[in-house]
Amino acid sequence: MQQKLTIGVFFNAADTTRRLQSLLEDQGHKVEVIDGFHGAGEIDVVFFSADEAKLDLFLLNQTDAVWIALEPVFLETRFNVLLEMGIHDVLMLDTLSASGLNQVLLRAFHRREVIRAMWSHDSQTGCLNAEGFTSKVEQAIGDMVSSGRPFGVCSVDLAEFQQINAAHGYGVANQVLCIVAQRLALIMGGRFRVGRLGGDEFLLLVENLTDKKELSEALDMVRSSFTNPFELFGKRIDVSAFIGAVLYPETLGSAEELIAQAHEAMVTGKRYKQQIFLYDRTATPWFQMDMAAEIRRALRENEFQLHYQPRIDLKTNRVVGMEALIRWFHPRIGSIPPSDFIYVAENSGMILPLGNWILAQAEQDICWLEAQGLRGLNVAINLSFKQLQDATFCENLPKRIRNWKANHSQLEFELTETAVLNNPDLVKKTLNEIHRLGVKISLDDFGTGYSALVHVQEFPISIVKIDKSFVQRMHMDPSARTIVESIIAFAHRLKLEVVGEGIEQQSHLEALRAMGCEQGQGYYFAKAMALPEFIAFVTQAHDQSDRSAAKLPT
Repeated sequence: MQQKLTIGVFFNAADTTRRLQSLLEDQGHKVEVIDGFHGAGEIDVVFFSADEAKLDLFLLNQTDAVWIALEPVFLETRFNVLLEMGIHDVLMLDTLSASGLNQVLLRAFHRREVIRAMWSHDSQTGCLNAEGFTSKVEQAIGDMVSSGRPFGVCSVDLAEFQQINAAHGYGVANQVLCIVAQRLALIMGGRFRVGRLGGDEFLLLVENLTDKKELSEALDMVRSSFTNPFELFGKRIDVSAFIGAVLYPETLGSAEELIAQAHEAMVTGKRYKQQIFLYDRTATPWFQMDMAAEIRRALRENEFQLHYQPRIDLKTNRVVGMEALIRWFHPRIGSIPPSDFIYVAENSGMILPLGNWILAQAEQDICWLEAQGLRGLNVAINLSFKQLQDATFCENLPKRIRNWKANHSQLEFELTETAVLNNPDLVKKTLNEIHRLGVKISLDDFGTGYSALVHVQEFPISIVKIDKSFVQRMHMDPSARTIVESIIAFAHRLKLEVVGEGIEQQSHLEALRAMGCEQGQGYYFAKAMALPEFIAFVTQAHDQSDRSAAKLPT
């Protein structure tokens, strides 16, 4: 490795430390024997023994240097676990040599770059993920101060994408998403930065515009990119999209606010059947409505409802819990899906009162279920990363749980990796406190984040939910099946329960059962439903389960 590095050696054995120091210095590197690590500084690489205390330091500082674990001999299980934790490479001391040392350094730096790319990019399409795209918009805001050139942020939502799933299957639908990302990236000679907000919604950033007219021309190019059908596996697939956009600095705001405004413009265009819609709060009744104010009014007028999707024990087919999902029935507009208002709620601060309402309503519904004789069902509630960044919310949550009328062990909070990564000290303190009260913590969309395995060990996680994108690809993608098997095996080694999400076919169910997955949820069993329908579903499911059990030979 030609680059000369500053390397810290953090190892207890003096003889090994001296030998390692000598080999590294012979290659021109600066070596320091250290007894700790204190964050970003002059050290580029840390060689360390991966005992418990030093692993804690790694988990706290893993982004500040390249970390290479020192192991006496190669043990495959130990080696795999260390890499799963996010350690950049492992050096075997029994084969220590100058050439081997150089190879480990090269691999470690390469792996760190791969991990960094995974952190900012969508694993399915390869374009930027929400965090990576937000970072680029923040950078564009800063660049605009010096360049004076406006830029546009766009939201592109594929129309009726669920019909493509239903008609052609998930394999084809996922390939469509990848090709869409590629087409968008090539528009205007590659001037667009492409991100994926989630599902079938993409984000675009186009910089160095002259005016709104040029942005409109760019949006027309986006629309035209969907004119030609997609040819996949001999199938002709027509795809269209609704496009919303905002021009900066004509509209001011933070990166998150600009993305929310582009999303809001896309939603408005969809409602008014306009394929392209430019953000303008004065242009339509929908923008004049001020979504945050409407959420506040809707809470006051009791327009929100909780629907529940059952979670099934895959051995007994009994309903053992449910996930609480919010629904909004607006008196003038009708049903507003969560994808249209949750993002606005998160970026306006309304997610906090909305989250408090969800917790109170779930408590009331659990008490009602128990009054109907349905006891012991767990209720899973999603916690937004915005809620966990609010010190007041984190302080009040344990108090609220202490007053929870139902059994604390029936309450589960679902977190995404994003929620865990932001302000981890505050999140860890809050989660540990509510975990001591008996509350379960689950990690949602497991397998999609680069360091999810680390978080399972660092936080009081008791349940992992395998992301539906892996579950639904198992029957056609051997690598997806391998990932699911590995997640289940890893979780079981740590004594964690596993929930498979997105079960929509018998084959999904049978595969997860065979792998030892404990629970599952998805449209194969039922969609989310209002409480009365949920009660009827549970009663019927338990009757069927009891009849099946009665037929078994004793």
